[in-house]
Amino acid sequence: MTIQQSTQVQNKSLALQTIDLLMSDPSFSDFKTLFKTPKAFNKFVSSFRLVTATNPEIMQDAAHPEHKKALFSSLYKAAHDGLIIDGQRAALVLFNSKIKSGGVEKWVKIPQYMPMIKGIREKIFEFTGMLIEDQIVYANDTFEWEQGDNPKLIHKPTLNAELGQPIAVYAVARKDNLVVDRCVMRIAEVDKIMRSSKSGVDKATGKPAGIWRDWWEEMAKKTVVRRLAKQLPLVDEIDEIIARDNVLYDVILPTNLDEKQRLYGVTTSIEQAKPRPTLAQAIEAQTTTQVTTQLPDDELAIDPELEAQTAAYYGDK
Repeated sequence: MTIQQSTQVQNKSLALQTIDLLMSDPSFSDFKTLFKTPKAFNKFVSSFRLVTATNPEIMQDAAHPEHKKALFSSLYKAAHDGLIIDGQRAALVLFNSKIKSGGVEKWVKIPQYMPMIKGIREKIFEFTGMLIEDQIVYANDTFEWEQGDNPKLIHKPTLNAELGQPIAVYAVARKDNLVVDRCVMRIAEVDKIMRSSKSGVDKATGKPAGIWRDWWEEMAKKTVVRRLAKQLPLVDEIDEIIARDNVLYDVILPTNLDEKQRLYGVTTSIEQAKPRPTLAQAIEAQTTTQVTTQLPDDELAIDPELEAQTAAYYGDK
């Protein structure tokens, strides 16, 4: 057995041990009840095992109490949201944190649960029937954006090898063959949000750092989807998933939360708690331009029909 294979076996064992310890912890005793079926629980565990096997760094500091606390919280949040940690629907992002213990400071890699854009899309579809399209516009694309009484977006991506610099990012929500709402952000607006984040920019170089360096496209798309979400008639479950990223955007949560709410992050920000329009009101406020994709009238099941429908629509493999 090679060193790499040995490390993978060890981390698979650590993953199972982590799940066992999590379920035995009184603070997380209801963990298994968050899954609708035993199959869903097994899929979650299998995905977590695979992620830790292919990314051993996740469990590198597993013996540290702060790592354990953060990992337990991250797994609970993902299960609560109904997202598997597979690097597509949700991920564990590592943050280097300097922790003082016994008078000694030590750098520890702390895992942070992060819903990915694919997972957010699927959950919005599951709870509301709305499809979210999010795209980055490059300098060599053809892009037309009109506001006013008849808002319109036309985006024709270039087929050339040279895309050019990103110039905008947008998101469109559709339901029952109608545009519910849309949002466009210039890259300068995205950069402003990135630079206002403590973890967004390397102070020495002025370049993207951390999560914004490693996942820029993901963060840019989520930034515009977060803004669009404020305009959509979403449900509490979706608000909670979107609020998970508040730590990445340095959004301050209300001070009147109890300890469990802060630990689990099961809350919405003050801004997100504002009243939203109903779906009928949102559609009525928009143009009724037809789109080419025809959605079914009834809601799709999460597994496996939802998976197949969203994968087919977005071209996911």
